Amino acid sequence: PPGYQSFRITIYTNDPTQKDRGSYCTILNLRGEVRTLFRKAPHGAFFGEVIQGIQAKPRVVKIYGLGAAKQGFSLELASEPPPYVSVSVKPWASPDGRRRGQEVQVQLSPDAPLGSFQIPLEFRTSVKEQPTLRVMCAALVNTRITGPPTVFFGDLERAKGGSRTIVVERRDGKDGIPLVKARYDAKVLELTSKEIGPRRLEVELKVRPGVAPGPLTAQVDLLFDDPDQRLLTIPVSGRVLPQVSVAPRIVLLPAKAEPGAVVATLKVSPRPGKVSLEPSDCGLSARLKEGAVEVLCSGALPKQEVFLVVHTGVLGEELTRVPLVPRD
Repeated sequence: PPGYQSFRITIYTNDPTQKDRGSYCTILNLRGEVRTLFRKAPHGAFFGEVIQGIQAKPRVVKIYGLGAAKQGFSLELASEPPPYVSVSVKPWASPDGRRRGQEVQVQLSPDAPLGSFQIPLEFRTSVKEQPTLRVMCAALVNTRITGPPTVFFGDLERAKGGSRTIVVERRDGKDGIPLVKARYDAKVLELTSKEIGPRRLEVELKVRPGVAPGPLTAQVDLLFDDPDQRLLTIPVSGRVLPQVSVAPRIVLLPAKAEPGAVVATLKVSPRPGKVSLEPSDCGLSARLKEGAVEVLCSGALPKQEVFLVVHTGVLGEELTRVPLVPRD
């Protein structure tokens, strides 16, 4: 393909004088530029950031030829761009008349979908030495009022919760972010906001302590008194770690054990009130010992998976089950 290229060729040999990095080989590094018969200015139709609902200025790419294409050529769009991208081609010549070619104009529709995209526009040329030509079209489509695509809390301690601060910005050149209301699950999140500029709003999100352990998924809807954009939705994700700590979280039982032998020791925090096994007649027993739980063999080892149940006084984590897995 056109552009700067780099290749590495390794030729293995039994010549003892060629010992590159301890191997009998010769290494050739080839670098260079593969040029085309066409020059583009600029290199593509790059829109940068555009605002959904506002007509962006068209991008113009002027293309002239070298070598076999120097005396002029024609272009015809060969690919089918998406409906929100329109392309037109017309002849072009430099003011001094020394360069002749084609002018490609790319227009982006105001209703282009949100997000970033890169679209290769393929053209057929009248030059047999290079029958095809590619022009890249790229853009980032944003809302008028925008924020981060998501807020990720990572791992959170259940007893402490966590907080993140984000910035909501106005990107259409107007002043003021008229936030009227924020909708979210108040049992999981807390939200406060303050203006930090004519086009910026600082929003602090907090995960409340005591949220149920496990994956955290929530959503914040910011409602605006703005005729052009009424809503901004920000997803929230993370993981709430259990307050009850058991290590290991799963136990692989030994292949065999004598009755009365300890087959597993688990560290539990905070100290549990009691422990039990499900089912109770599984050939194992459990006991508390100095902040740990010992699992003992009391008969034949189980052939199926059983559970060690840790009873605690932690709200929402009164019972913690640890799988005890037999060997096949």
